[in-house]
Amino acid sequence: MATRKKAVEVIKAPIVPLTPKEIATKMREKFIVAATEVANDAVADQMAERIIADLNVQKREVTLKLLGLDDRWGKWDVDHCNGRNSPITQYLAENAEKQIKEWVNEAVAEVLTAERKLKIKNAAKAAIQREIDTIVEQQTKGYYLRERAEGIINALLERAAHEVRVELGLTQGVGKDD
Repeated sequence: MATRKKAVEVIKAPIVPLTPKEIATKMREKFIVAATEVANDAVADQMAERIIADLNVQKREVTLKLLGLDDRWGKWDVDHCNGRNSPITQYLAENAEKQIKEWVNEAVAEVLTAERKLKIKNAAKAAIQREIDTIVEQQTKGYYLRERAEGIINALLERAAHEVRVELGLTQGVGKDD
């Protein structure tokens, strides 16, 4: 109810005409606001134009960086700096994965002919067999060494026990070397 009363009072208030000086001041303020907006827009446009011009000069390098690549000595290397992922890398991972996998499979198929695959397979088999043979040999040697060591230890213990019995007079030493 109070706001309605205020509204009625504002409507009933007499309209006071502005003086030419007040009109000029208000127009100047509006002009300054509008000019500032235009200037800010112009500065922003100029900055954008300068940035785009700089990017165009280095378009190749910028594109490679966006892709997460470095151009080193005429070859592209993956940029692993701090493990970062660029937006284009994320895009490629999400949208081009199938095509990239197909390309990699084709490239691998070209490089790995049937003959090369067989050589790799045979080399892997030979390496695995060597490793198995080494493990078996080590375990076998270990078993025989343990068995031999136990035999020597038992013989020494038996001899020492015999010598103690002889010294104590518990046995005559018959059948044993003194």
